[in-house]
Amino acid sequence: MQPIQPDMTTSIVSEIKNTLHMKARKLFSLLTIFILSTISLYSQSYLIAVDAPTNKYPITFTDVAQQRLVLTFIKNVTPGANISQLGWSVTGTAATITQIDAAGVNVLITLNTSITFAERTLVKVSYNAAVGSFLMQDLTEPDFADVSAVNNSYPTQADFTNGLYGENPPVDICAAVLNVEVTSNIIIASRYRNSMHFRIPRMNTLWMYPAPTPKTDPDYIETGGVGTGIFSKTNTYAITCSGSFSY
Repeated sequence: MQPIQPDMTTSIVSEIKNTLHMKARKLFSLLTIFILSTISLYSQSYLIAVDAPTNKYPITFTDVAQQRLVLTFIKNVTPGANISQLGWSVTGTAATITQIDAAGVNVLITLNTSITFAERTLVKVSYNAAVGSFLMQDLTEPDFADVSAVNNSYPTQADFTNGLYGENPPVDICAAVLNVEVTSNIIIASRYRNSMHFRIPRMNTLWMYPAPTPKTDPDYIETGGVGTGIFSKTNTYAITCSGSFSY
């Protein structure tokens, strides 16, 4: 029997090391997958899913003052007034949290100032389970980061305030009256102005001269500045008639 040469010994040792290294890498990969799967299993937001066709969103702000974020979960929360703010955070706005309340399937976050027009699409809410102690009623704990809050309000009559509306005085009071210039003003509340469903308003006028024909005027112009909700529009209506008339 011939003795094992030094180079053969080195080769065998190297092969054993490579095999052990490959097995260690496989074991590490399996362990990583297991850990990630476990985190995925136990770290859930429990927030409802976005359902755009029915206008349902997990986090909304639709109050008149634009200072309240409403979170809707798929199951009941542990109820409480002014619960701990640990773990909760709101970004995308200069406003800060003043109070958090929980009841039913909702959590209500009250802010110290209103969400502005410029911030309306930037607001996000997070809850860090590793820091907070908020629980669902079945003792599970939500965990989520940077979930967008939206204003999904549809317009109501209360969102609109009529401003001044009337005929502007003629430039030349001695000239023949051939048309009438009318200015209309309207103010839209921030509840709807911040909404994802907002549309620039239009005025539909029933002008009686020369015939009672409805007329849809061009869009209002936001004369108060973008996001203010202060709109105005000036239109000219022709007059074609004989004899005298009053208005």
